[in-house]
Amino acid sequence: MTNLKYSRLTEADYLLGELASEIRHEYVDGEVFAMAGAGEAHNLIAGNIFAKLRGLVRGGPCRVYISDMKLRVKTWKAYYYPDVMVTCDPNGNVLIDDISNARFPLLNPLPLAGEEASESLHELFDYDSEGNYKERPSLVVEVLSPSTERTDRREKMLAYRTLPDLREYLLVATDKQHVELYRRDAQDEWQLTNINPADGIHLESLGYDLSLNDIYEDVKLDASFIQIN
Repeated sequence: MTNLKYSRLTEADYLLGELASEIRHEYVDGEVFAMAGAGEAHNLIAGNIFAKLRGLVRGGPCRVYISDMKLRVKTWKAYYYPDVMVTCDPNGNVLIDDISNARFPLLNPLPLAGEEASESLHELFDYDSEGNYKERPSLVVEVLSPSTERTDRREKMLAYRTLPDLREYLLVATDKQHVELYRRDAQDEWQLTNINPADGIHLESLGYDLSLNDIYEDVKLDASFIQIN
């Protein structure tokens, strides 16, 4: 999230605006924030995690999504774009269910007016009707960067913990081989799991393992921070 803030919007306004926007925005209780672009290491790490998880869950009930899929946190009236998330909920697709009173925000105006504009709005809605966001992920991964780390560690961590189906939250560094795994225990408390690089990461939510080599493949890091496996 950056500090580019726009006027307060309803959730319906935001969702419809995102369908036409060339820039992704995150939404928190009426406020919309334009997202900054990601660097090479961030992009490679997110892609590596997505590719590995996609291969692991292929053919099963789970689905893996990379940074263009929104995650709704209902209790916070918020929508985020996690770097990677996995949902195993067969009813995970959520659609915009009420556009009758929605208006497009000024940051994404439609070029048409009147009846033509109304028809175009519905055509745009139909185009995205496969699913606009997810609400029930089992795993969320955020790749840290200087501009997002504070938000990922504080705001998003608190927001994501309100998701009843979320079992694990993974924070991945971009400047060194370092991964933090936060896991919900049987008492509904969140515990930080220390990752042993030699052992890799066991994802209880999926029943699969990730290694640091999987995560950091082709990523150039400061040699002084590279873990020896």
